Amino acid sequence: MSLNQTHAIDQQKVAKYGKYFGSIDFTTKNGVTRSDLQRDKLDVVVGAFTIGGHEFNITLSELDRILETGNAAKEVFIRKYTLGV
Repeated sequence: MSLNQTHAIDQQKVAKYGKYFGSIDFTTKNGVTRSDLQRDKLDVVVGAFTIGGHEFNITLSELDRILETGNAAKEVFIRKYTLGV
């Protein structure tokens, strides 16, 4: 299942948000079982993260890291901008 339904996005309309905005998506992996998650929840490949036409099979741990990095990058940028650096 595609999270952002990128196939339905008009790429020209979203181009103003950035080069990769319209290509960012996550597709869940079929066949992940309850026992897979109970055995080692953070190291199970849960789906494919797509950006810029590149697809990466990722685990829950990697999804967490992507979120942490994105939030930290946003904070750093805003701090630098407000400080005039």
